[in-house]
Amino acid sequence: MAIKAQVTILLATFNRAHLIEETLLSIQNQTFTNFKCYIIDDHSTDHTRKVVEEFCRKDDRFGYFLKPIEYAKGLSATRNFGLDLAKRNPSEFIQFFDDDDLMHPLKLEIQTKALKKNLKAQFSLCGAKNFKNKSEINFTEIQQKNNPKNLLLGEAYLIGTIKFVAQVPLFRWSYAKKFAFDEELFYAEEWVLFSMQFLSNRPTYEMENKVLFYRRKHLESITEREDIDFSRRKASAITGVKVFEFLNKHNLHTKVTLFFFARNYLLYRFTSVYIEQIGKDLKDLDRRFYYRFLLAKKFHVLLRKVILKLLKY
Repeated sequence: MAIKAQVTILLATFNRAHLIEETLLSIQNQTFTNFKCYIIDDHSTDHTRKVVEEFCRKDDRFGYFLKPIEYAKGLSATRNFGLDLAKRNPSEFIQFFDDDDLMHPLKLEIQTKALKKNLKAQFSLCGAKNFKNKSEINFTEIQQKNNPKNLLLGEAYLIGTIKFVAQVPLFRWSYAKKFAFDEELFYAEEWVLFSMQFLSNRPTYEMENKVLFYRRKHLESITEREDIDFSRRKASAITGVKVFEFLNKHNLHTKVTLFFFARNYLLYRFTSVYIEQIGKDLKDLDRRFYYRFLLAKKFHVLLRKVILKLLKY
């Protein structure tokens, strides 16, 4: 009888035939061996499938899956299909991963131990490092990270005091099984999902300062390549709206979230309807913060008039 895997790795891929084998080897070389890895292909047009299937034949912990056509194009839908796959035979823990990044050999071992030690923790975080060439990687690096004591994790993540991508955490399946990435988004979908989740349920988590995740930076990656189709800029314009309206709908706003969005909608994307809503929420939540907001709003109106005057032709 086969031993049930404790960790399910959901690895999304698209046209990474030249990089994915290195990623798979970093997973195969984990000191924690009780895992299964679902490699989900978003209909690659290169020979990614051939590379992956050859790898899978040598190690039955790895499996290749072509994303069904009923799922939308893009990373969000690929991860959602992976989550649907995981529901068929759930493991204790879930790990998201991408096809061009690398795992430290101890990643799964260290993070599973942390979650087994602290049964209340919903996930484990670790240090992360960007790299361009594998020769840059130092397996002994430490990255000190502390959540500011005056902020909730959700607040810190929303405003960027704490930053991490989906490949960093090892989640308990009991926590992650209700995740659904927004398939309308092709950028910052993790920020939207995690901001909503962390502010909704205020999870307990473990933090490992050792760098266990290595994110490859190259011109083909979503975050590095030229934004010629404006996908990042379009996503950036709507991600904040999605999170703001979610927090508003579920009455989850805090002083920190309201000030974050006040700054966003006053300075960067002036939106009068949201400014008015923020004012109402702050008035009910904290009068001192409300008066600070009113003062900022008055300065904004004054400076806006000056700018328009200066730029009049």
